[in-house]
Amino acid sequence: MQKFTMKLGTAVAAATFVAMVLAPATLANTTVEVNHNGHKSHTNVTVNNATNTVVAQQNNSFTGTFTNVTSNTGDNKANGNTGGTVTATTGNTHTTVTTTIVGPINAALIPSCGCTTNTTVTVAHNGSKSSSTVTIKNASSTLVEQENNSGIVTGTNSNANTGGNTANHTTHGSTTVTTGNDTTHVTTTVVGPLNLSL
Repeated sequence: MQKFTMKLGTAVAAATFVAMVLAPATLANTTVEVNHNGHKSHTNVTVNNATNTVVAQQNNSFTGTFTNVTSNTGDNKANGNTGGTVTATTGNTHTTVTTTIVGPINAALIPSCGCTTNTTVTVAHNGSKSSSTVTIKNASSTLVEQENNSGIVTGTNSNANTGGNTANHTTHGSTTVTTGNDTTHVTTTVVGPLNLSL
């Protein structure tokens, strides 16, 4: 709370009073009293209430990922059989690769400036032909600066094999080679940097 009281002697013909107030966090209540000043006195009161909030955030990040997946049910051999039935069956290969990268996040919680103020000005009991001027200014400013610099590199190599099977040199018989299926699913999700001001 700020309180200013102005009282000038009766012999003073003119006077000026200037008050500069900078509230560090919030705008305080202000009380100004101009009273009991003499004949033909002149009083000027200026009160400046100001609050300034500055928030600066910066994130620099680099993320690199590389995934290598190899699956193999192939390269089976059924060679040199004599008579009978030979069957070679390979299984299926199923590969799933999921990569998720989330960039840096800036989150700034901006407090209330507390700008609700109660201002009381009292001008009373001054001499004849006196003049009084009271000026009160309340100001609030908020500056938020957020910066994100993000480098992301991601790579995936998937190799699936069910082949390379051989059935050679079979005499008086039958040979059957059945290969399975190759299935590969690659999912890459990149969520870029995020700035939040709340």
